[in-house]
Amino acid sequence: MSWEDRADRFEKKPISTGVRWGLIGVGVVVFFAVIFGALSFGGAWAKKGADVVGPANVEKQYDQVITNWESLTSAADNACMAAGATSTDNSPTFVESPAMAYVSTYRSIRVDYNAAQADLFKAKVVGPSGYPSEIPNFVEATGQTPDFCSVGTQLAELKAAAE
Repeated sequence: MSWEDRADRFEKKPISTGVRWGLIGVGVVVFFAVIFGALSFGGAWAKKGADVVGPANVEKQYDQVITNWESLTSAADNACMAAGATSTDNSPTFVESPAMAYVSTYRSIRVDYNAAQADLFKAKVVGPSGYPSEIPNFVEATGQTPDFCSVGTQLAELKAAAE
């Protein structure tokens, strides 16, 4: 087809030719938008992966897991020592049972520890070795008369098994 034939066709149907080129232009724009959108999406996931295994996150997760572990064992040890203390006439009267306060503290720390260890973007991938991946819900740490001396022993055994 010569240029003159094309010019004649455009002169005869200027709207349809213009619409055709307009649709082709829109198609090209949509095509590139999809390509760049997919590349951007993939890049965001690659960046997130790099952030998870990056030094700043690894340091943060090590600190969180180790701090929670130390807090957990300290709470169990403190509860064990408090359970063995005897009260006298001069001892303060508590509205709430200290044992229940220790159960609450212990449970809160255990939940934070387990949540960090189970989260893929936190310590699940980059957590420190030598620490359990989960703290089980020990029966001894619940109820009206929890036995935190036993819980402390079980935590030590759990840590030894993880190393």
